[in-house]
Amino acid sequence: MSKLETAYAGWRRAAEALDAATCAAQGLSPVERRALVQVLDAPCASGELARRVGLTRAGVTALIDRLETRGLVLRQPDPADRRKIYIAPTEGARSLIDTAEEPLRTALARLASEMTKDERKAVTRFLTAMAEATEIANQLAVQPHLE
Repeated sequence: MSKLETAYAGWRRAAEALDAATCAAQGLSPVERRALVQVLDAPCASGELARRVGLTRAGVTALIDRLETRGLVLRQPDPADRRKIYIAPTEGARSLIDTAEEPLRTALARLASEMTKDERKAVTRFLTAMAEATEIANQLAVQPHLE
């Protein structure tokens, strides 16, 4: 295993532990938390949300029902097409996620402040590429589950 692969594996274990601890503290399942993060990034129709989190339409409907009951999402009609319903986060969802992510944002800001401008640029390029590669891998991984 290369040093890069070892570092990635260590980061992944730490990120998974953080996600598990955050979900437990928030009283959310991992898929509920992923769904909230997705609608915070961009409100979307339930079918799109199902694709983003790897659930069937029936599964995502139950998930949305649970999040709506907790006051974390709203079903909103599309102004351009009233037949379409968008899932949007509430301020409670935004606050829940922001509060959970604050310690990590603080730690990352401290880490970035210790880097040179060139190091920050390199890390930014790398993380952007990792996000793109992860999104592609995620789409390939969830495709069989949606059919």
